[in-house]
Amino acid sequence: MGIGTSHPVRLSDATDPAGSSGPAGLASVRSRAFRAMGTTVRIQIAAETQDRADGLLDDSERLVRHYEHMFSANSGSSDLMRVNKNAGRAAVEVQPELYSLISLGKTYSRIPGSNLNIAIGPVVKLWHIGFSDAAVPDGRAVRERLSLTDPSDIILDDARHTVFLAHEGMEIDLGSLAKGYIGDIIADRLRECGVSSALLDFGGNIITVGKNPEGRAWNIGIQDPAGSLGNYCRIVHVADGSAVTSGIYQRKLTAGGRTYHHIISPVTGYPVTSDMASITVLAGRSVTCELWTTVLFGASASVIRRIADELSGISVITVDRYGTVKRYGQR
Repeated sequence: MGIGTSHPVRLSDATDPAGSSGPAGLASVRSRAFRAMGTTVRIQIAAETQDRADGLLDDSERLVRHYEHMFSANSGSSDLMRVNKNAGRAAVEVQPELYSLISLGKTYSRIPGSNLNIAIGPVVKLWHIGFSDAAVPDGRAVRERLSLTDPSDIILDDARHTVFLAHEGMEIDLGSLAKGYIGDIIADRLRECGVSSALLDFGGNIITVGKNPEGRAWNIGIQDPAGSLGNYCRIVHVADGSAVTSGIYQRKLTAGGRTYHHIISPVTGYPVTSDMASITVLAGRSVTCELWTTVLFGASASVIRRIADELSGISVITVDRYGTVKRYGQR
């Protein structure tokens, strides 16, 4: 699952991008939109002055672009691409943030029955859904690529922060985790700078710092999978947390009279077969949301309920192809 646009979750509070007045102590609410990570990133920050808010927006955009490049599986000069290019040849020392994300992704990729697999890169690139050269691969090619996707073959050295892919042709793809991880970094930096109200919209990943400028929880709309963009099937309220959705209705490939979505099964190498149209996870950390939207996509209601009950502080909302909405967990 490459970094790209999904648009399943949208902010329902409208904001004047030119800035507006906030409550006492927060005289300026400023917003910015820019393209990054294959989507439109929107950031809103409330601060004491316009200059302060604009400076924080500048810093946030710079950090987004910095980490986008570090984690990219498509940029020839990224740290991650150095790892992939050296597959089967040499271990590569990487930045602490990249090492941490790969380590986290490997751990969750080894959960039995999980649809998350950060070693799925060779199969994802074979389909390339969401790109102009997307095509349905033949079965033999899928089987050959699947042999290169065992996450246990990602060899990590905690002492040296090196990553080694055991076989030539292996590729790590962090697209199912990177936006949440980057969003958490930005939100943490804003908190360190004393920001008490901010919202990050990473095209489907919503991360909030504190409450909205009026002192209430943010209203987040969950896209109706069967409706046009901006039609919501549920509104959730989030304060100092995140909401992330994974859905099958945006990035598609239509070929031979069939439609294929972009969520690839690490077992079959083909799009996951399920009545689930979208899954949303609410939690304190956005990378936690991203992990579980991918791990649980297509899982049965009993599995989702068990996981949501066992993990404190998360909620899961599913929407099936028939429009049925179910919620699990207590957040």
